[in-house]
Amino acid sequence: MKVMEDSEIRIIRHYSSKHKILLVGEGDFSFSLCPASAFGSATNITATSLDSEDELSKKYMDAMVNVSMLTRFGCDVQHEVDVHTMSFDNIRRKRGDSYHTQHKTTYPFSDWEIKRLAKAEGLKLVKAESKFELSHYPGYTNKRGSGWTSE
Repeated sequence: MKVMEDSEIRIIRHYSSKHKILLVGEGDFSFSLCPASAFGSATNITATSLDSEDELSKKYMDAMVNVSMLTRFGCDVQHEVDVHTMSFDNIRRKRGDSYHTQHKTTYPFSDWEIKRLAKAEGLKLVKAESKFELSHYPGYTNKRGSGWTSE
């Protein structure tokens, strides 16, 4: 993990503790926990999941522990957020107008149409895709919607 400290700004790969980070489609919230742990805070992170809290606890063994840790770090955790119909309006009021998003671009993730959703909400794309390296995010376990770990 590449974590650097520079005048209280902490960096883990593409993320900075000064970014306002929106993470959609979380499974067990282990991905959100990576930057939160590296920064020592998550007041700049909004993490969302399609699942309700009840569904999370049934699908993912570590989900509620991860959510609890994120909450203690100050993360804005939101449940039952459908990326197909989500509005950035509520999140924008809480976080500001600049977001860094990262998601898979293969099916079914490509159906999320993140770029279209963001544009419809008046957000501007600053930088396009970069390759995701699992090894850069210790503690993150990729989960499928069913709760199974994917390789």
